[in-house]
Amino acid sequence: MIDKILEAFIIILLATQTDTKADIDEAIAIEEETEPDLYYLGIYTCYGYCSCKKCCNKSDGITATGVKARSKHTVAVDPEIIPLGSMLVIDDKVYIAEDVGGSIKGCKLDIYFDSHDEALKFGKQDKEVFLVNKRRINYGL
Repeated sequence: MIDKILEAFIIILLATQTDTKADIDEAIAIEEETEPDLYYLGIYTCYGYCSCKKCCNKSDGITATGVKARSKHTVAVDPEIIPLGSMLVIDDKVYIAEDVGGSIKGCKLDIYFDSHDEALKFGKQDKEVFLVNKRRINYGL
């Protein structure tokens, strides 16, 4: 894998010196082949939350990105670590980083649930978190 990345870097370096489109296209193709589909972010402490006043100090369910929070979809993240809008995989489910939380700093995140009981049942769990490489998604276009 390192050899392919080095090869792509050398080709990009040479392509910028020779300015041939074929060299640049070849370098980009090699780079895209070596990019993973998922990036392992590590083990995060995950908490359940819902849209009630106990969990959020409000009850409208509107996230920091302005959308309505959805179960099995919305997570709250530290935007200095994980940018809002990122796609994350946790327990083989894809979530979207749509919210932030006052106590969510570093390797912590909140997983949204429809009810307070579900959030409490989830409680606090350590989970492996992966970032989806959006460049590798086939949107079927």
